[in-house]
Amino acid sequence: MRGGGLGPLSLGTSNIDHLVLTGDTWLIIDAKGCRAGTLGLNPKGKGVLVKTDGILVPQKWLDDGRAYSRSGVIYRLTDAMQGLTAWIVPDSTLLHPSVQQTTCRKRGGDVLSMRAIVDGYFDQHFFATTGPRRCGPHRQAVSPPEPAPSVRLMVRAR
Repeated sequence: MRGGGLGPLSLGTSNIDHLVLTGDTWLIIDAKGCRAGTLGLNPKGKGVLVKTDGILVPQKWLDDGRAYSRSGVIYRLTDAMQGLTAWIVPDSTLLHPSVQQTTCRKRGGDVLSMRAIVDGYFDQHFFATTGPRRCGPHRQAVSPPEPAPSVRLMVRAR
């Protein structure tokens, strides 16, 4: 894949779940089917879900750095248009603060709960066509929702 003034790039075996295109930006949405529990990093820095019963379930997607390549393909296809990546988890999945340090986020993107969509998290990026268009430097970055302060990531071996 060529474009955007950059060299070729291949998706390889990666996939893109959902892609939202507008006139001036794009959004890759990677929907994750996590279970109820707390999502974060274990003491070794690997992605895990600690289920409500204390069972530890590895979450290899949190350790995946290929999101940057997937974004690079869309960047090339849209002739250098800027965009976003978001990993969406069910509302029953709590986000531990360590999620902010995961490999999948290192080059941008957010891990968010489904309620963030309903609460309008992406409204800052996608404006109604009937309203004023705000592009480029007029956009303001907003931090992802803060995790519940009482959430602690506890790891129990299987």
